[in-house]
This record gives sequence, C-alpha cells and structure tokens, in this order.
Amino acid sequence: MVDVVIAADPTVPHEDPNMAAAHAAPLESLGKLLPLFGLLRQPGSVSIHTAPGAASRYEYQTYAALQKVAAYRARGGTGPLLHFSPALCEWADMFLGKCGKRVITVNLRRNYDHHEHRNHNPGIWAEVLSVAATLFGVRFCVVGEAHETGLLPSGLAIIAKERHTSLLEDLALIHRSKAHIGSPSGPAMVATLGSAPYFIPGADMKPHLALYGGALREDSDGDLVYSFASPGQKWSPKPESVPLLVEAIGDLVERAFI
Repeated sequence: MVDVVIAADPTVPHEDPNMAAAHAAPLESLGKLLPLFGLLRQPGSVSIHTAPGAASRYEYQTYAALQKVAAYRARGGTGPLLHFSPALCEWADMFLGKCGKRVITVNLRRNYDHHEHRNHNPGIWAEVLSVAATLFGVRFCVVGEAHETGLLPSGLAIIAKERHTSLLEDLALIHRSKAHIGSPSGPAMVATLGSAPYFIPGADMKPHLALYGGALREDSDGDLVYSFASPGQKWSPKPESVPLLVEAIGDLVERAFI
C-alpha cells in the first residue's frame, strides 16, 4: 500500500532552472515540487508517479499542480485534496490525543544548502512557544529533523522526533492536527491541502504570483491566500517575529478550539 507519493524524476529534463535542485536531490527539494498527493481516484484529485514513461503524464511543477487544485475547487469539487492511509491517520490521532486536547503542530526548517532565508529563528520560536502556551493554554507538537528541532529548549514542546517518528508520521501529524504553524517548506504543503487553519510566515512567493495563474493571491492584509483556502489559512511574506507569531497562534486557537 502506498501512503503518500513524494514526487521527483531526475531523468526527466525541465526547462525551468528552478527544478535543477529537484533533479540533483529529489527527496531534499520538497519546497520546489508540490510533493504530497493521495492516490484518490476522484475527479480533480492529483497523483504523481515517478515510474519511467509515466512522468510526462503525472509529474507537475508546483504551479501547475496548484492551478489544477484551484480549478477543481472552482468547479465545485469537494473531495479531500490529500489522502493518508487510515492506519496512518489512526496513529496520528492517537499521538496527538496523548499530547493534549488543544494541540497545534509546528514545522521548523534549518536547511543551509537551499533557500537559507526560509530557515526559522530558534530564539524567536522558543519565546513564541513559551508565551503562547501560557496565553492560550495550548501544547505544541514540533515536527522536523533533529537538527531542526534540537535548538529548542528542553520541555518547551513535544518534539516528535524524540518519539522516533518517521517522515510519513511527521507529515501525518500535520495532516490530522486541528491547527498548524511553521516554516515555509515542503511539509507546510500538507497543511495547505488540508482543511484546518494554518499560518506560514516568511513566505517568498509574492514576486512570483503570476506563475500561480490565479491560484494564489494577496489579500488586504498583505498575506497570501490560495483560491481554494478555507478561512484562517494563510501564507505570509511577513518575517518571523514574536508579536506576529503570537497573534497568529491566537487566531488559530480561536478558529480551531473555541
């Protein structure tokens, strides 16, 4: 059984120079491909295969895939955009349930080989998680590799990797959480294709809005909203700061738990 498809075929040439990184390291470039699609056979659902000969049919760049999702929703499509296996969903629900009644997932990014400006500031996030936990009575489940989460003070949040989670399990936690906040990186696309509220600061897509073909727009607050987004789902070009993130978490809490 396939739970999630992570797509990249380094044997297929692309004219877009931005795809070069995906060719060199397909599993390390989740931000350059829309990486996660369920194998749902519903009209408008998108699956990506890496099998030789199938790439021309199923491999899409991020922009094209998001345009297809937007068009599906515009036609009235209501099916889920992302599918995880029932077993993986059941595991994630159990994990989050043991974390507490009001849990927000957080993904943090530290990648010094690609787009360093998207990396999180550990000091800012440590203060944010501490302040927000006290203000809003929530707990945080932080996903990411050990080098990304290891800079947070001990006991500040539930670190998934300390429970030896796999990549798929980390992504399933985001998929099943009631709210999400974190770095602009590949795992954030799981939240983007879900129904729970999320906030992704430090997004760098604003100069490239034209490439999304209407699937992504700027709202009155200067944030970025997908045309298929639910209320409370935003990417934002605003840089990480304690006031910004605490305010965003307050909004997530109000939407998800109150």
